[in-house]
Amino acid sequence: MNLSKLNIFPALAPVSKREIFRASLGAFLGLLVSGFTTSLFMTDQAAIGILVAPMGASAVLLFGAPTSPFAQPWSILAGNTVALLIGLIILLAVNDVVLAASLAVSLTIGLMFFSKCIHPPSGAVALTVILSQPTISEFGYHAVVAPISLNSLILLSMAVLFNNLSGKKYPHIPVTDTGEKSTQVDSLHLSTLPDDLNQALKRYDEVLNVSPDQLDWIMNQVQIQSYQRKLKGLSCGEIMKPCCITLSPKLRLKKAWSTLRKSGLNALPVVDENSRLVGIVSQHDFVRSRALSVEGQVGGTLTSNVESLLSGTRFLRVEDIMTRTVVSADSDTPIAKLVPALAEKGLHQIPIIDINSKFIGMVTQANLIGALLTSQEMVTSSKCA
Repeated sequence: MNLSKLNIFPALAPVSKREIFRASLGAFLGLLVSGFTTSLFMTDQAAIGILVAPMGASAVLLFGAPTSPFAQPWSILAGNTVALLIGLIILLAVNDVVLAASLAVSLTIGLMFFSKCIHPPSGAVALTVILSQPTISEFGYHAVVAPISLNSLILLSMAVLFNNLSGKKYPHIPVTDTGEKSTQVDSLHLSTLPDDLNQALKRYDEVLNVSPDQLDWIMNQVQIQSYQRKLKGLSCGEIMKPCCITLSPKLRLKKAWSTLRKSGLNALPVVDENSRLVGIVSQHDFVRSRALSVEGQVGGTLTSNVESLLSGTRFLRVEDIMTRTVVSADSDTPIAKLVPALAEKGLHQIPIIDINSKFIGMVTQANLIGALLTSQEMVTSSKCA
């Protein structure tokens, strides 16, 4: 057996030194404040300890993996409450310490699953309750309940404060699917449906220390990284579509709408008399400004027209509704840099400009997909050769 090739380390995701320092500092401050604050309410003689041992494991999760489902407020508060209750019940019902400890931990695990409050350190909380029987006999049940409850609340409060101040959103709020994913994102994004992901997780049939929305985000990032690798070396100028259809800022909306619909594009660039890009107008801009009626006609309804007149926002020309802040690129920009904007920001196309900010063409998602297919065919051909 070649011991040099034996890999004893688990396959962990790479983490920066900054993140390691951040997590370590958070755990230090969290436990320090938790212990100090608890000591103000309790005396050493009246408790099993100012700091309960399971809080060390909780600190690892709350500061080291704050997006984990195991580290969320419901998990630690409900998980530790469940562990406390079960531990106390088993302590009263079972005299044998080993049997009581085994039952308390196993029942805690089962109830945490059903209550969706899995917090691994809660297993240690249940065990702590069983093993603290001599202390309970001398000082009462508050000697166990009080320090565990106080530690949990204070440590959680510190996690909320420290994580958010250090750039980590906590608690983690899962992104729920509304069924309204835009079609422009779907053409590049892996478009994972919640049911697809849930079915895959059911087949995996093990608890993951990551939420489904995080998995979806990771899958999206992997695909974008793959796009960037395949498109390395290609510039915008090589794949852009020279576009001669542009709009003037002074063009009336009715004419602009007609031109936009005939172009077959979602948006058209707006250029001044020197062909410089000054904005972009999309179908969304027409809808957002209420310049478009329910029937799809420019001019709106009588009600919307009256409201526009009363508010002083009567939209007549392109410059009145166009988006002035435009994501653009020059012809030498590597196409790989446009992938995040096209895949994540929901953009259909990105205008290409020259060094004088003059509009010279457009890179659309269709151009990008075509480049991807071409690069894939080249890879396949080289392998076959």
